[in-house]
Amino acid sequence: MANSHERFDVVVIGAGHNGLVAAGYLARAGKKVMVVEQRDRVGGACTLEEPFPGFTMSPCAPESDIPDLATALYEGHSTVAEIPLIV
Repeated sequence: MANSHERFDVVVIGAGHNGLVAAGYLARAGKKVMVVEQRDRVGGACTLEEPFPGFTMSPCAPESDIPDLATALYEGHSTVAEIPLIV
């Protein structure tokens, strides 16, 4: 963790995949970079969440499908393959 008197050339806000790549290129170019992230993990869309026990999904999955998915899981479907296609 940086101390309060340390100076940076660039502050990247967001440690998603794009922020991490940008920070890497800037650091490679000789810039002193700080990356800050609100969440407790880095990776943004390249991470997995567990919204329901035993079911993982990308946090960037379409939100409109989540209520239907929750209903299907509640009805006893245990895997994605068992859930009826939502069109």
